[in-house]
Amino acid sequence: MNAVRYGYAQARVQARFGRRPALHEFRLLDASRSIAHLHEALRQGPLAAYVAGLGPAPDSDAFEARLRAAWRGACAEVARWYAPEWSGAFATFCARADLPSLELLRGGGAMPAWLRADPVLGEVARHDGEARTGAVRRVLGAALADAFADAAPLALGWQSTWRASWPAVGPRLARLLAEAAELQADGGAADERRLSARTARLERLFRRAAGSPAAAFAYLGLLAITLERIRGGRAALLVTESAAP
Repeated sequence: MNAVRYGYAQARVQARFGRRPALHEFRLLDASRSIAHLHEALRQGPLAAYVAGLGPAPDSDAFEARLRAAWRGACAEVARWYAPEWSGAFATFCARADLPSLELLRGGGAMPAWLRADPVLGEVARHDGEARTGAVRRVLGAALADAFADAAPLALGWQSTWRASWPAVGPRLARLLAEAAELQADGGAADERRLSARTARLERLFRRAAGSPAAAFAYLGLLAITLERIRGGRAALLVTESAAP
């Protein structure tokens, strides 16, 4: 990857990094009094891009589908800024968000409508038993399929798949990428303290990795936290409203 393309990619990802929502903007969401109030705040505020196309009162399936589309769209956009040899690494990194849903599918219980309609995981959801494992293999690769079939930690299968997707890199970049993998593997629902700590580490990694693809993965890790905060805020209000007399 030549210096001109590195510079172009870094400028684009730096611009996205600089436009991230500030902590006080999330606190405004936390102050929402109802689901309707939260959706209005999202649609009118700095996080509107992540709920674009949703009406004022989307159901949970539409809301989750939109957040997942925002994540995949961002991963695809960032990947286009880098050389083609990195496309597999970005595609595999994007799949980290699918691990909680794979756990649900592995458990064999009831699944939400959005999962059946998901453009990636819908292929897995349509099958059962060994055929479901085969669908994971086709959609997400052998390492994740093996972990899925063996009841092994899916995060380990994902990390193995992601490392295998890297092009040849030097030792410094390998260390930066490994740190991005570690921080992304700590994904999923988390309390505010853990989210804040992970945010701080990803911000430091972004700055240390400036000019390399590792900065892009750090930025995407920060975006994943943004989506976690949005999702978590809505989930908390759902619990509150369902408990109300």
